[in-house]
Amino acid sequence: MEPRFFKIPVCVGDVTLRVAQGHFATRHSHINYFIDVTRQQSCLQEAEAVAQQLAQRLPYAVVDTILCMDGTRVIGTCLARRLTQEGYGSVNQGKEIYLLRENVSSGGQLIFRDNARFMLEDKNVLVLLASITTGSTVEKAMRCVRYYGGSVAGIASIYSHLEEIGGVKVAQFKDYADGSVVDCATGGKTAMELSGSNVLRFELADGTSIIVRPSGTEPKIKVYILTKGKDAAERDANVKKYGEWVDTLKK
Repeated sequence: MEPRFFKIPVCVGDVTLRVAQGHFATRHSHINYFIDVTRQQSCLQEAEAVAQQLAQRLPYAVVDTILCMDGTRVIGTCLARRLTQEGYGSVNQGKEIYLLRENVSSGGQLIFRDNARFMLEDKNVLVLLASITTGSTVEKAMRCVRYYGGSVAGIASIYSHLEEIGGVKVAQFKDYADGSVVDCATGGKTAMELSGSNVLRFELADGTSIIVRPSGTEPKIKVYILTKGKDAAERDANVKKYGEWVDTLKK
């Protein structure tokens, strides 16, 4: 039986994602919702709108190459144009950004021919994906970039989902760029008073807050952990646990 799709809006223009509820199996997981991003991957108008939204979150990321995964090359082209556009306020304006498409071996590994390796070696690479669910594809891409001598400048996707951090459920997600607050249990979205800052905040079920933002002076991402415990030992254990999760982002 064909899945029945419904539409959910994204933050820019009239672009919507088509979503079907059911049971779907991927290489890495079983999921209850299928996100169809075909239009965003192939329609220039929608690719431009997605690129606009992603570029707003990447003003301080130095990008030399965009690695286009999951058939996102059209979006990658639009994003490179946005990031290098004069007067846009990006640190990449006026420079050249390479576009690199994924090549997968018969064993499922990412590989690149010799004539493409210069786009990775000593380059700041932005990994662009259609969606992020388990993070397995992201991890594979990050390992590949580093294997070929590059540095991961960031991860960008049309749709991403993070259920837990350090084994603790994410209760609420705040995006200070557009002032949105998402209840992760219900999916409900509300607005807060603050907006216009490139900051993400994850509120966890145990009262911990994890804040992520780019540095204003260096090409790096800063992560702040705000946590507590019933005593100093529990507090320190939380800092250690969440610090280990932050460390996985650098590997």
